[in-house]
Amino acid sequence: MKVNYLAVLVSAIAFFFLGFLWYGLLFAKPWMALEGMTPKTQPKNVATAYLISFVAQIFLCYAIAVACRWRNANLATGTLLGIFLWAAFVLTTTLTAQLFEGRSLELWAINYGYDLAGMAIAGAILGGWRRKTV
Repeated sequence: MKVNYLAVLVSAIAFFFLGFLWYGLLFAKPWMALEGMTPKTQPKNVATAYLISFVAQIFLCYAIAVACRWRNANLATGTLLGIFLWAAFVLTTTLTAQLFEGRSLELWAINYGYDLAGMAIAGAILGGWRRKTV
C-alpha cells in the first residue's frame, strides 16, 4: 500500500499538538476535576506517556492514511472519513464502556471529543495532501 509517510508524520504531530491545546489550555481544569487529579497527581513518568501517545497517534494516522488512499480522499472526504472512523470505532466502544462504568458523560466528551477533533484534522491533512506517495 502506497502511503505518504511525511503526511502521516505531519498529521500525527498536528494530532499531538491538539492534545496540548485540548488538555493544556481548553479543558485542563474541568478534565482534571472530573478525573480527580491535581497538578501533583500527574503521572510519574510523563515523558513515557507522551512518547507512547505519539507512537499510537502515528499508527492511527497511518490507518487513516490507508483508508484515505482506498477512498481516494480529498480534504473534505478525508475529514469526513476521520469522523466516520471515529464514530465507527471510538464512539461505539468507548461510550459503551463509559456508561457501564458509570463515569461522567462530560468526561467522555472531553476525552473522546479530542479524538474526534484529532481524527478529523488527520483525515483532512491526509486526504488533502497531494505529494507523491512512497
